[in-house]
Amino acid sequence: GEVLSIAQDKKGFLWFAGRGGVIRYDGFRFHTYKPNPNDPFALGASYLTHVFEDSFGELWVATYGAGVARLNRQLDNFYIYKYKNEKMGEINNQRFDQIYEDEQKNLWIVGTGGVALYDRLNDKFDRYLKDSSVINELFFAMVQLDVNEYLFLAPSGVYFWNRRTDYVEKIVPDAKNPKAHPFATTRGMIKDKNGNIWLGHEKGLCKFIPSTKTFEIIPLNNKESEVAAVSVLRITEDKSGMLWVATDGNGLMYFDSITNAFGNYTKSPLPSSLNSPVVRSVFEDKVGDLWVGTFPAALNHYDRSNSYFSYYSNFMRNKSDVFSNNVWSFSEDERNDLWLGVDKLGLVYFDRKSNTFAQHYDGFDFSKKGFPHSVLS
Repeated sequence: GEVLSIAQDKKGFLWFAGRGGVIRYDGFRFHTYKPNPNDPFALGASYLTHVFEDSFGELWVATYGAGVARLNRQLDNFYIYKYKNEKMGEINNQRFDQIYEDEQKNLWIVGTGGVALYDRLNDKFDRYLKDSSVINELFFAMVQLDVNEYLFLAPSGVYFWNRRTDYVEKIVPDAKNPKAHPFATTRGMIKDKNGNIWLGHEKGLCKFIPSTKTFEIIPLNNKESEVAAVSVLRITEDKSGMLWVATDGNGLMYFDSITNAFGNYTKSPLPSSLNSPVVRSVFEDKVGDLWVGTFPAALNHYDRSNSYFSYYSNFMRNKSDVFSNNVWSFSEDERNDLWLGVDKLGLVYFDRKSNTFAQHYDGFDFSKKGFPHSVLS
């Protein structure tokens, strides 16, 4: 099924979560963890939204409709977390979209009706944000502003929360400011290396202004009248601190938050250009090159040393459905080969030396298929 989240743990194992379960790859073999209603230590849902390893080496999985699970590495099964809440029912019946560890190593799960904090001493989750104004809200992203302050992203907008005072405030845009963030159709939120908070939006790239608790749209066009023309789908920060912005129609844009310089790569008649102006995903590999998933159905490689794009179109040769090769997520193993989360195809492996692709399926054993390498560090 579709791969929604990829993580590499401290042992070097790759973990893939999505529709169908969790897959572990140890460099040679795959092992799939699937839901089983008759097993209390199996995953409770087949739709998994996020896989994450915390700073203590614990592996967590968030689910759509079945709470959160922690891997027991010794027994190779999962512990499912439950608790009672008068208004929300049990945690195992809730949808969670993000597992987040803040700078103090607090572990949070983010989802329907608020967030929950992991109590490591007592091995349980405590619910926060019980305010009636947010009890039915779906939070799908979280970032930390300082020790006690956080921002949460929801379909209806952005919320500010002070953990110490339990004060919750929905950030309302300033109608008098033409650059103010209008909050409709927000797509992702990140905190960069300099502590700036950025939102992707259908009308541009937005920056959080802490002093006024507002977001302002950052112009990514030279013409003021075209500020609202850049529809942002995803934001990625590279090792140097440059922001790479995936857009719906303006190609791949870059933005230097220090100098405010920006530019873009998009489709052109040149053979070395991006193959499409619609970008779905961006990934920086170990040497600093970029891998870009475009719509429809292409994987682009940007050689940054030569400023040159090359691309693989319909790389799985599925002629019956050309749109099934849309890449949504990436990971890189110890041999610098890539693992792709691909729409409708699930997990796809790209051998960079041979320029070949292979689709994963249950029971696939790379030690017998000509790929005898390890992801272990």
